[in-house]
Amino acid sequence: MTHEQLNAYKAKWDPSLYLPSCTIPVLFYIGTNDGAFPLDIWQRSAMLTRGRNMLCIPISSEHGHIWNQQEIFAFADAIARNGKSLLQIGKAEIAGGLAVAEIFMVSDSSRRSASALPAIGNSLLIYTPDTCDWQHRQWRSIPAKRKEGRVFSELPPGTRAFYFNITDERGLTFSSAFKEKL
Repeated sequence: MTHEQLNAYKAKWDPSLYLPSCTIPVLFYIGTNDGAFPLDIWQRSAMLTRGRNMLCIPISSEHGHIWNQQEIFAFADAIARNGKSLLQIGKAEIAGGLAVAEIFMVSDSSRRSASALPAIGNSLLIYTPDTCDWQHRQWRSIPAKRKEGRVFSELPPGTRAFYFNITDERGLTFSSAFKEKL
């Protein structure tokens, strides 16, 4: 873009102008290596909304309107039809030398405690040791443990960024926001 085009974009179309006004629930879905939206910029956008946001970050590089992601339909059903509650994962953090995040259930308008969690199929720590452009980072996964409404894992040596993916008994996978370890 030219300088004038960039200024026009920032003044009229930049998502940061509009997302802070969003107060409704939103599902943000992206692959780790999406060529059109770097993961760091995507997450900054997701964190701008004031409503409840849910994240889904599979390890993949797919981009586009691909309608085989069952999480999208489950989210729409939970919000618009008062369907089954969904897993939500809090921000990934480092505490006591471990990567940790809170797990809870959400429905259209409520947040339920960890005691209401359904059976969970799989918990993974997704991490990368890479520092190159987000679209070119190689992501790896290791099993994570769960206890009392939290998911946790030791961080592999050299980890530069990480997040959690948790799959519920229906096969739906939701993610925490990623955390960079500097």
